[in-house]
Amino acid sequence: MRKLLFLMTMFFAGLTAFAQADFSIKDFKIKKGETKKLPITMTVTSNIQAFQLDLYVPDGVTFDVNSTSLTAWGSQHTVSKSKRKDGSLRVMVMTFSFGMFNPGEGEILTVDITAAEDIELGTKNFQLKNIAVTTEDESTQKISLIDCPVKIYDEYTLSASSASETMGAATITPSGIVENGTSVTATATPIAGYEFVNWTVGEEVKSTENTYELTAADDLALT
Repeated sequence: MRKLLFLMTMFFAGLTAFAQADFSIKDFKIKKGETKKLPITMTVTSNIQAFQLDLYVPDGVTFDVNSTSLTAWGSQHTVSKSKRKDGSLRVMVMTFSFGMFNPGEGEILTVDITAAEDIELGTKNFQLKNIAVTTEDESTQKISLIDCPVKIYDEYTLSASSASETMGAATITPSGIVENGTSVTATATPIAGYEFVNWTVGEEVKSTENTYELTAADDLALT
């Protein structure tokens, strides 16, 4: 217990060390309306004992405090988590057994997050703030802010069919389920003796060109 209290004190002692650890959210995306585990990656260049960080998520994204957990890399450590008054998630990772995080890189924490059904699509900025790392010699490294871009997306179902296969074929590439923003090409190939008229969705004419290029922004069934 004395060791744990000492480490906690060191977080706020104001001593600064050369960068021995860094944190990031790598290549993460989440679909609107989805709940998914958000992994936080740690890169360690020299042994560290403990760390603290605050996770800030954008509007339209929420997190489950109780889902916050350490990966196998933190098997010699324990995690304390809480929601702060400003809405951020505070995570403190400590050791009771003089355990060390040795040099390396990998996922260290996961937390369940949810993207609202009405969230705006696009790249959102998640932030890791107020980071403090206790090094092997019990000095403290501090990092004030790390910006982490995260993609919020949706999926749409695309298809194309000919009004009559005896008059020609219709294809769309890619087809099936695609992410919003995907470039799509619909191609009509009439059989000899017939001419292409137009692409429609229901009664609405979308294009009069054999090759119709568009960007996926909704479910689409072209005829």
